[in-house]
Amino acid sequence: MFVAYFFQNAAKHLSHVIEDHPQFHAEFKRCVYQESYVAYFDELWHELLNKYKLKKNSWLSNLYALRAHWAAIFRDSFTADMTSTQRSEGMNNVFKKRF
Repeated sequence: MFVAYFFQNAAKHLSHVIEDHPQFHAEFKRCVYQESYVAYFDELWHELLNKYKLKKNSWLSNLYALRAHWAAIFRDSFTADMTSTQRSEGMNNVFKKRF
């Protein structure tokens, strides 16, 4: 449930970044889905905030506090590095609408 909220609202809260920096989407998605180590996830997250001047973005600050609910690295289950097709299609649809 939280994951659906996360991706539905990402485009809304980050539209200014997505419009100005098309590469942000790929970097954000990589951070959320592909990182295998907590320390590297944290490093990438903070690099994104610095690179795109998002340190004061309250929505992202709240998301980071709740990262155990949505970041792949914090999930307890074995997924063989697969994510839900529905979830990835939903995320892509949200971002496509913003371009």
